[in-house]
Amino acid sequence: MLGALAGVGVVAQAMGYVDRRRAEREYDARVRLGLDGLVALLPVNLRHLQFTRFYVRHTHERGELYVGLVYEVQHVYRSGPPHIGLVFNMETGALLRVEPNGVEG
Repeated sequence: MLGALAGVGVVAQAMGYVDRRRAEREYDARVRLGLDGLVALLPVNLRHLQFTRFYVRHTHERGELYVGLVYEVQHVYRSGPPHIGLVFNMETGALLRVEPNGVEG
């Protein structure tokens, strides 16, 4: 029983890795912006934050690439890192919207 649970965990981890790599490849092929380029897309009132990195994921059902711009905060956070979301069209790489409170889904 414990072995089966461990096997399921390993498979889930591998699938997550493959999914992240696929999203990163799609991002590199369509958007191709580094951290500074992504920050430049933000409205002026959001650019003052200290951004440290970004991550990419996608949804096939909506055809969108989600980019989370992670920024520094002075407190400990319980869930994922605080971020501002940028949502791009997966086919064209066009910016669809900015999500000041991060992306969900």
